[in-house]
Amino acid sequence: MIVEQTQLRERLRLLPPTEFGHLESELDALLAQAAESEAGGKILAEFADRLRDDFTTPRAVRFADDDNAIQLITSHKAKGSEWQAVIVPFLGRDLRPPSQRYPHLVKSPATSDLFVAFGKEDKSKDLKEAIERAQQQDLERLLYVATTRACRTLVLVLDQEIFANKEGNLPKTAQLRRLICNRNCYSGEWDQHSSTIDEIGDASLTMAPVSEKNGARIEPLTPREVRGAAKRASKFVQKLTPSTLDAEFPSELRLVARIDNLAALYGRWWHRFFERLDWRGGIDSAQKLFEKQLPTCPDAESAAKDWTATHQNLLRAASIARFLGSDETLFHAEFPFSWRRNNRSVFEGVVDSAMINRKFGQCLLVDWKTNNVSSSDAEIFRARYRPQLAAYWKVVGEITGLEVEAGLFSTALGHLLPYSKDELQSEWHRLEQLPPVQLENEIRPDAPDDF
Repeated sequence: MIVEQTQLRERLRLLPPTEFGHLESELDALLAQAAESEAGGKILAEFADRLRDDFTTPRAVRFADDDNAIQLITSHKAKGSEWQAVIVPFLGRDLRPPSQRYPHLVKSPATSDLFVAFGKEDKSKDLKEAIERAQQQDLERLLYVATTRACRTLVLVLDQEIFANKEGNLPKTAQLRRLICNRNCYSGEWDQHSSTIDEIGDASLTMAPVSEKNGARIEPLTPREVRGAAKRASKFVQKLTPSTLDAEFPSELRLVARIDNLAALYGRWWHRFFERLDWRGGIDSAQKLFEKQLPTCPDAESAAKDWTATHQNLLRAASIARFLGSDETLFHAEFPFSWRRNNRSVFEGVVDSAMINRKFGQCLLVDWKTNNVSSSDAEIFRARYRPQLAAYWKVVGEITGLEVEAGLFSTALGHLLPYSKDELQSEWHRLEQLPPVQLENEIRPDAPDDF
């Protein structure tokens, strides 16, 4: 056996346990996957392909036992978690996607059409530009996640001098460009509400080189600027997150809700599944994706049970089916937004799924929920998340100018639970009447769905 011949287990035990405390259990999990693949008749090359396919899948977060420990984590995996202090380094480095191996399937970001590319020359200029713009937008979403994880302190490491070239210019894909650039460097559609994502625009809005004049080299603050910042420190805009508006979540669970327990990991697994779902592919495509992702689920038994209920109605729900029936519909997973509520507060967040049909001026917002809820508690369940969906409904409607519908999809019930326009409007009116302090008191830290 390879593990025995290489003495891999003994080698792992030599590593410092304070830094690598879970290596033996991870090795056991790897061996279990290998045994499962062997029992299924797969050869070593096929097992290696399976591991390679899951290489980019975010790992489950393991919080340190020591409260004062420093946790190293990727921006991808930081979504949904919070820390008292967050340091974001390497903002100036070049972020390059892995080189594609040919032949491979290519999906057009604009039309979602699929075709086989046998080489670089098979991709048209327009398609290459569209793919590049989509990649730039992914980087913007990733930066948003990284910079919104801090409860108290956010430290951004300005390392442009390390990663800049001889002329002082930053790499094209450096995240630091997105913090110091102006409108001409923005890769999405710019509007008065500062929406952070929209349909792919024209080529003139792609990333442009940043000169020294507009911020590639950040000048130190003058004493006058420092005094002005200190004077206005108490007037910072308050960020409100709709996903934490919870009508029923008790205050005594605020700290407990941050624990990365099984329910949180289970919920994140489902969200990753829905992020990768090909809405145009039909239920057979969804079934194949589910079977492929199931081995990575922290609670595969519950996932299989929930999928039995979910897959029957996922694409048949009236609202979803209506958007699926139009070729003009665009599907956005993890739809981020930022909208000014007033001069002192701003709503920011990410909608799990947005289906947009500009031809008919309509939009459907779907929030995935993995709570263990029964059909008898469905109305209580809807009431609990009504403030969150009302905020989504209002914000996205204001930003896009579209007629917005919103609902919850419960994996336990296997149904889309829509909200009517009247109840969303009534709930938003209630939230709007709350004074800033009371509204802030209603905001709770993100809780695991199954908590």
